[in-house]
Amino acid sequence: MVSVVPQEYRGRPQSLLKHRVLREYVNSWALKVGSVSAKLNRAIDLWYVDCFAGPWGTGRDDLQDTSVAIGVRALESAVSIWQEKGHQVSGSAIFIGKNEKAADQLSRFIDANPSPVNRTVMVGTFGDRVLEIEGKLRKDPAFIFVDPTGWKGADMEYIARLANERWRDVMINVMYEHLNRWVNDPREFLREQMRGFFGLADAELAANLGKSDLIEFYRQRLKSACGLKYAADVAIPFLDKQRTYFHLVVGGNHSKVLEVLRSVEDMIVGDEAARLREAVKSEKEASSGQTAFAGLLSSPNPHQKDRRFVELRESDIPGALAHIAAVLKHRAHRYDEVWPGALERFHLTKKMLGQLIVESERFHIQGKKARQRGLRDDHILSLAASPDPIK
Repeated sequence: MVSVVPQEYRGRPQSLLKHRVLREYVNSWALKVGSVSAKLNRAIDLWYVDCFAGPWGTGRDDLQDTSVAIGVRALESAVSIWQEKGHQVSGSAIFIGKNEKAADQLSRFIDANPSPVNRTVMVGTFGDRVLEIEGKLRKDPAFIFVDPTGWKGADMEYIARLANERWRDVMINVMYEHLNRWVNDPREFLREQMRGFFGLADAELAANLGKSDLIEFYRQRLKSACGLKYAADVAIPFLDKQRTYFHLVVGGNHSKVLEVLRSVEDMIVGDEAARLREAVKSEKEASSGQTAFAGLLSSPNPHQKDRRFVELRESDIPGALAHIAAVLKHRAHRYDEVWPGALERFHLTKKMLGQLIVESERFHIQGKKARQRGLRDDHILSLAASPDPIK
């Protein structure tokens, strides 16, 4: 848990939140996919691909505050756990540096930080190297991280080449604040870039889309273009302003994508953001002489969630319950048939959604024992007025 803003993230705490989400998600992904080795009793190589690995706005010469180090450490942790259990799980990473300077930095990072993860540096753009990466990955599991400084070069067709295999998850940083400034610009070179980013071929993006509509449109394009079953987003906020800085859009083919993402969101954007927001506030007060810098060490109640996240979640609850009711309108369903659609659109954890359903009078639950507080995937849900058996 992070309670203060580390020195290297001063002035960019939103990057700290992004990296915390990245670390927790990659580690959970690698632990889950690594279990395939145990089930199939065969060797498996887990890949971490950083498609925009530099240059960066790093605050450290050793790059420990970059996605390169964050992702590799998360992969190392999971791989070591499986290896200690005697399973044939290894890790590999690919970093794409935009130019020779970035590649040199990446090479120095690798030399200075020995790792059980096999790491490869490539020079050039994502588009330049995507076919080579595709060849290296073959059919192996991979986590694809796409974090451009804007949108240029993060074309949907490149992501699709890497994301459309089994056991592949992708995380894209969609910088809404930056994107919204230029999305309706009529200049042809920008129209071409936007078409590439959203994977629209010769079609045009609808004009004047609001934030939620724009992010929703990107999620749907990611699913369609990459052949993914699920795509959800996490909003990373400004910690000193009432706005969202960017959205991390995550896609994959297993419902665990949604379960893990919403749990990570709850921990980072819900819990840790509350403490970091207080730290940023205290830091500003200290710089203006309003309070002692020691105030950075104070934090709100450790059980208190970020106010903006609570507001977002509370606004989502009616929609999530309405979504469940709509799914159950014509027939009963197992819980594991209904919760993924709700978690994809709404910022609730699976556990929280289950509790809401249990507490609601709108639903009938078949197979749930009186002492069970939550829902299991095999519980049968129907509308309370018409608890028809599942077909």
